[in-house]
Amino acid sequence: MKRIVLFLGDLVVLYASLYITLFIRYGLVFRDQISIHLIPFSLLFILWLIIFYIASLYELNLSKNSPEFYSSLFTSIALSTAISVLFFYLIPNIQIAPRRNLLIYVVILTGLISLWRWLYNKILGQTFKNNTIIVGFNQLAYDLAKFLNRNPQYGYNLKYALDISEQAAFSFQNIDFKQVRGAKDIQKIIEEEKINTIILSPESYRLPDIIDVFYKVGKRNVYFINLASAYEKIMKKIPLETLNQLWFLENISRGEKKLYEFIKRFLDITLAIIGGIIFIVLFPFIALAIKRIKGPVFYKQTRIGKGGQPFEVIKFRTMVENAEPNGAVWAEKNDSRVTKIGKFLRKTRIDELPQIINILKGEMSVVGPRAERPEFVEKLKNQIPFYEERLLVRPGLSGWAQINYGKDLDHNDTKEKLQYDLYYIKNKSLTVDLAVILKTIKTVLSATGW
Repeated sequence: MKRIVLFLGDLVVLYASLYITLFIRYGLVFRDQISIHLIPFSLLFILWLIIFYIASLYELNLSKNSPEFYSSLFTSIALSTAISVLFFYLIPNIQIAPRRNLLIYVVILTGLISLWRWLYNKILGQTFKNNTIIVGFNQLAYDLAKFLNRNPQYGYNLKYALDISEQAAFSFQNIDFKQVRGAKDIQKIIEEEKINTIILSPESYRLPDIIDVFYKVGKRNVYFINLASAYEKIMKKIPLETLNQLWFLENISRGEKKLYEFIKRFLDITLAIIGGIIFIVLFPFIALAIKRIKGPVFYKQTRIGKGGQPFEVIKFRTMVENAEPNGAVWAEKNDSRVTKIGKFLRKTRIDELPQIINILKGEMSVVGPRAERPEFVEKLKNQIPFYEERLLVRPGLSGWAQINYGKDLDHNDTKEKLQYDLYYIKNKSLTVDLAVILKTIKTVLSATGW
């Protein structure tokens, strides 16, 4: 809901800035200019909103009045302005004077959208909060409480955490809310603090006295949500601690969505063809740069795909030749095996570009879990429960885990990334795929200095 408010607010500001610009330029007769300006500017607004999305301006964790937020906002406006200039100068038959109009528009927009976002972050983003309590102490509850405590813009005003275990085995540290032992005062807390949302850990369902209290307060339109669902909804990943076989039967094993799979495959082929054009343009320069260092241009490696089927992934070589003389080794931060040109190719994800061949062959998709090597898959499926479930879909050039957590550095990161992969598998849709593609564009542009 908050993202929709942000989006609609930005849309209103975009059009309001246009109307104000026309009024400043043409006075009371500005209405005659609306029909001339409306269509070309509306096309631009679509691009502006996409750029805003890529810059994470609709992510709630960035909705703070901080230097990071305003840096993203002003960078997005600058990039959008540059595209607008090209639009007006390169497309013929647009009957407007872009130089002065666009300059006035950008100045007005920058002021209005900065004011709107400041007001949202300062006032609207902090209003209508859900007064919340968590019932039950455990590591999952702690992780969620810590996240909510650090990100008030999500709208959850965490008041209490209730420890209802027989022994106080867990304690929240450095958290700005009250901790209560036992459940005898729970009804009083709910009423006095005007609690709107109660997050329930599994053990809370086993206490009859608490259930009776919940039935009573439920008449006050209190919203109940179990801990695992709250964690997934807010954190956008699946907590492994709550998974069992029944969960997979209910949430994963629903069969493929045929229409979604058809459209996804069509988009894969379309984007792979576009990527192929980029590949042809960049290939001579990349090949020359790699050839300056001894060894081949391309690097092939066996990976595990959908259903556990192996395939050979194709990439630009980024490491020294014979980088693994003693077998498969996890990549490390500042890996000494990576060449200078390899660092650039990895940072910009250009090293992944040859995988368009794997996409066209149907071995990979544009969006999906990261394809892992068979040695690592065999090791990880014995260490991490449900690791093999990520093989239910085609691996991807980019994915929900990659944009939210980055690349693997060692197997300790894999458990965290698996939570994101399972979230993607459960919630896969064209909307999620588009979000991943746009955020991947941001990663590539950020790595090139944009």
